[in-house]
Amino acid sequence: MEKQTRAYQARATSAVQNRLFAPQSQVARAIRHPWMEGASSGTSRLQIFEVEGNLSGVTDERSADNSVRDLLMDWTSAPEEAVPGQGTRVTRRIIIVEDLIPRIAELLGVRLDIPPEFFLAHCDEFVNLSIVDATCTVQSGKYWRVPIPQRRALPVNFSGPYGIWHLECGVFGRQDALLSEAVGSLRYMSHASCWATTYGDGSWTILVLLDPHQAIIRRKENPSHCIELQNYPYLRKLCAEVFPSASGDAPTWPDHRPIFDALVKAHSEVPITVDSDPFSGTTYLRNLVRSSWDERIRRNELGVHDQLYQDATRQHVASKSEDLDGELYQALIQNRQDIQENRKFLREISQAFFYQDWDQQTGNVNANALSLAINREKKLWEILDEKLVIAEVTIANHMEMHAQRAAMRSAFTANRQARSAGQLTKIATVIVPCTFVASIFSMGGSFAAGERLFYVYWLISIPVTVCLLTWVLHDWQPLFERFKESWTARRDGRRSQLRDEEKGGKREKQF
Repeated sequence: MEKQTRAYQARATSAVQNRLFAPQSQVARAIRHPWMEGASSGTSRLQIFEVEGNLSGVTDERSADNSVRDLLMDWTSAPEEAVPGQGTRVTRRIIIVEDLIPRIAELLGVRLDIPPEFFLAHCDEFVNLSIVDATCTVQSGKYWRVPIPQRRALPVNFSGPYGIWHLECGVFGRQDALLSEAVGSLRYMSHASCWATTYGDGSWTILVLLDPHQAIIRRKENPSHCIELQNYPYLRKLCAEVFPSASGDAPTWPDHRPIFDALVKAHSEVPITVDSDPFSGTTYLRNLVRSSWDERIRRNELGVHDQLYQDATRQHVASKSEDLDGELYQALIQNRQDIQENRKFLREISQAFFYQDWDQQTGNVNANALSLAINREKKLWEILDEKLVIAEVTIANHMEMHAQRAAMRSAFTANRQARSAGQLTKIATVIVPCTFVASIFSMGGSFAAGERLFYVYWLISIPVTVCLLTWVLHDWQPLFERFKESWTARRDGRRSQLRDEEKGGKREKQF
């Protein structure tokens, strides 16, 4: 086994060197994986369920310690062969792993025949892993990976240093965050990956790999400086999940709920209905993923509602504040980008779950129930997407209203500027004639101020100014229209008279 695990480690290292990840010089975020030098030497949590088989209902939970090899050797063995006359012994198991260390990845990879690219793809959301056979035919249902929305708060007493910090969930680096005084929380995507190993007789083993719930930020310039993030203190629940019973505590908020603990609790308390398709063994995990996205999308809807209400309030209270309108418009753009990104994630989830291609392969008594459950699940995801579509359309319509409002304000501003220019024209009309006349008589002599002909300046300036003001201020349009009508009438009358005279001359010639 040691020889096999060493070969597995060499293949993982080779996959990284063959550009499975983008070169560090081309990406801003540092990509972390279990086999990298200086990777975190934390511990993994494992929980194993045998839902069908000789040990059906038995679970085993251990941390990564010296007994991990015996644990995986015991629970990852292939199903026993059928005994003649006793039918096939079907074994179906679910292995749940939180966080990852190389030793566990190597043992699981060797025992379950999982390529190391599965574990490496979980480390970087930009790696698109496609499972194919020798003919490049995609093996649907073998592997999938989905994002899970998360939000964490910085400690209340956090006061820097500000700058770029790495956000990490266990050994997995999730994003780089630019922290400043205005940043109080961080949003990111954790991931859940699933691999199914089938044995051809209806037996299978599912491996579920999850990010730890706890997240930290690490200073880029000082990697030893780490700060633990906290659950975000929401003001209220938007998706209040309760059990159909008067007893018992309500479920934890999706953002505050560790996926590993919730999934283990679900499998421990409620037997899962499965069939020969390994996809049926991930029902509880898919429900938890959908619950998290339901909470995120409801908060998107609330954000749109609050922005529209805020805009309506500002129009009544401070309708002339263009700065407030600009801030709201920027908030709408940011919210729309967030919604578009969430819709992209929903499309990726639907493709990962193969909802469009899922088909029941067996004819057992549970087939119809499983088919109906997956169809209901598909409808719930479609409803979430419809909510995002409605929110995006609402934002687009409101942004168009903002554009129209800005155009109207620009027109009003131009009108005010035109009126101001008109006032300046009137002032110039008064000043320019006086200045002109003064320049003429500025040569001195008898026309200088205080001399005997100085009155001539006023005799000329005042009439000229009055005439110009009358010309500027008077509405000449009606007079121009009357003149035009009079001139047109006279012209038409003259033409009519000429035509009558021509007709009279022709009659005289005839007689």
